[in-house]
Amino acid sequence: MNQAIICGKSSYDANRAYNLRNAINAYYTEYRSFPLPKAIDSDVVDTATDQEIMKYLIYSLPSRPPEFSPRGISFFSDRPAKLASNGRWINGIKMISDGIPAVYDHRGNPFLIRIDTSISGSIVPPDTNKPTQETVLIWGAGRDGDYNTWENNPITW
Repeated sequence: MNQAIICGKSSYDANRAYNLRNAINAYYTEYRSFPLPKAIDSDVVDTATDQEIMKYLIYSLPSRPPEFSPRGISFFSDRPAKLASNGRWINGIKMISDGIPAVYDHRGNPFLIRIDTSISGSIVPPDTNKPTQETVLIWGAGRDGDYNTWENNPITW
């Protein structure tokens, strides 16, 4: 695959990460709570785009219970994921078990999410010990498929 196509797909993943962050912030603005189960009692929550948080952000099913989005707003949308030759769903949204919509990057990896539920305005990114002035952080695995290398990972901080 040529370098321009690789860079284009990486840019798309970076855009998707920012759109996810914006969706979580918009949900908070609308409902004054984060799109998380109410039983969360931690100041920082780590989750992923193949977890229950996506039920709150993607409200496209008419049978979706109102506790996920009381006003029926869909905060995030994307194209349907495609099945790749390696058997992984890539580049979009795929409904997985228990009706959870999962969002995958162009290599078939979910994005990771860190939310500062205390609203302190200071959260520590996973690649540093230096706090940043954000409430929501999103990052992906990048071209190498490793969440812990930072040279090519899409990040929102």
